Amino acid sequence: MKQYYVGLDLGTKWTYATMIDEEKNIIKEAKLPCEEAAVERFFGGIPKECLNVVMEACGIWHGLYDYLVERCNVVKVANPMQTKLNSSGKKTDKLDSKRLAELLKAGMINESYVPRKDARDYRSKIRHRQSMVTISTELKNQIHAKLREENIKHPRIR
Repeated sequence: MKQYYVGLDLGTKWTYATMIDEEKNIIKEAKLPCEEAAVERFFGGIPKECLNVVMEACGIWHGLYDYLVERCNVVKVANPMQTKLNSSGKKTDKLDSKRLAELLKAGMINESYVPRKDARDYRSKIRHRQSMVTISTELKNQIHAKLREENIKHPRIR
């Protein structure tokens, strides 16, 4: 079966996608809204066994990754430092997605570690809790400072 290699350059509003074949010919490229349905339309009915996808690790890759794992043969999350080193000259979303597809085809993707979904969900909850504790502590410190500034005695402030 013919294999296709897709590079996805993710953005918060748009994703730029480039699909190449085994001979590195560009099959299609598009600027897609960040929706699973748009990615599915881009794939155009190509069977799961034929799709190999790569995207750079960034703050928004998790949801799309989970979708792609179910839809594609290979899904890789590239280390952005490695792809930055392999780039030369001009940097655009279009060029980045093509470069990612070519690196995937060449087997030159330095993958970022992707924990299982349940571990990622747990880590996310822990990070969220930690940020809430930090905010709570900051607010308490601000209240205590204001009370001291106003010379208001409070039993818990020394």
